[in-house]
Amino acid sequence: MQLKYITTSPELNESLNHLINVPSFAIDLEFDKNRYAYGFNLCLVQIYSGEYCYLIDPLAKDLDIGLLFPLLENEKIQKVVFSFGEDLRLLHSLGCFPRNLFDLAVAAKLLNYPPGSLAALLEETLKIQLNKSSQNSNWLRRPLSEKQLSYASRDVVHLLKLHKIIVGEAVKNKKLSWIKEENAGFDKLSFAGLENNNFIKNKDKVGLTEFEWHLFKKLLFFREEVGEKTGKPSYQVANKELLKEIALQPDKINRRGNRKGEQKILHLGAFKTHLKKFQAEAENLNLSHTAPAIKPLTKEEAMRQRAERSKAEQIKKQFFKPIQSEIIKEHGEHAATLILGNRAIAALIAGETEQLKDYQLKLIANYGRRLRIDLSRFLTEQQSVYSRHQKDNTD
Repeated sequence: MQLKYITTSPELNESLNHLINVPSFAIDLEFDKNRYAYGFNLCLVQIYSGEYCYLIDPLAKDLDIGLLFPLLENEKIQKVVFSFGEDLRLLHSLGCFPRNLFDLAVAAKLLNYPPGSLAALLEETLKIQLNKSSQNSNWLRRPLSEKQLSYASRDVVHLLKLHKIIVGEAVKNKKLSWIKEENAGFDKLSFAGLENNNFIKNKDKVGLTEFEWHLFKKLLFFREEVGEKTGKPSYQVANKELLKEIALQPDKINRRGNRKGEQKILHLGAFKTHLKKFQAEAENLNLSHTAPAIKPLTKEEAMRQRAERSKAEQIKKQFFKPIQSEIIKEHGEHAATLILGNRAIAALIAGETEQLKDYQLKLIANYGRRLRIDLSRFLTEQQSVYSRHQKDNTD
């Protein structure tokens, strides 16, 4: 294997001339998500063709990373990846929509490997041990160290060999078509326009009044503005718990920020001005100082919710638990969580079968017939009349 560190557009174009002619390549990304800098930042792209390992530096001033995007979007070339969800989210935010992915983590799950890291899977299948000591290092800092470059290359160079083993097992177990169907789903995803800095969660409302929640929410948005302006990750601008304390007792702000690293935002000239503005907004909105931010359910709503939960549990126990048990017996508990896990069962109960893959529907329908469970209320006629003799698992 030859290692090539790419820092200019001409070098990238040269590597693309090679990669456009290979049937598949392995790819991985290194990124920083609010750890050493504000936001979701692409730091390195690693691609292994089987001959060359390219380490492409998107932060190099003479390199246009957009030149790489048409290759990743080329449907004729397969991209072998591992647990690529966050990587895909980042690429979509940059305007790149990769096609023809083969995610080894998904495939391994369907083959009933226990959930875990790439290092764990490589050790189990290839007896290769990865050193993960650089995983959480600062990938934004330049120059990258030799240790980081070595780590980045090792994270991708074994994927093609692992892919060969996984595909062999899938063919042997007649599950390759299932894996292909799961991976084809990535082509339909789009994370474009979604918020990547999910700094407000519904659980943040717990224990707060309407008035306090308004202040807390506004302070969090202010923290993000400061972080984006200064380039600092949010947690370095202000501790979330500190802002919650201020929202709970805004009149005692001068007593806050005595702990190390928590004074900076309080000393910003605009902070107190903003806090007063947020308080005035809450007052103008007539937000309560006593009513909880999370509205309690009415007695009728609570009863209806309990009844719906009870009904769903009864349906799950009567119709789907027996099928799930058979899937576990024949395919393993890890595979079963993907084939007929709680999310799939919830979709079936809700009549949202479009969320399931065809192979799942076939399996569920066939197990229903085998166990003499009438699934007609959950599956359409077309879905529920698959022939007993149809080869469900052929590739």
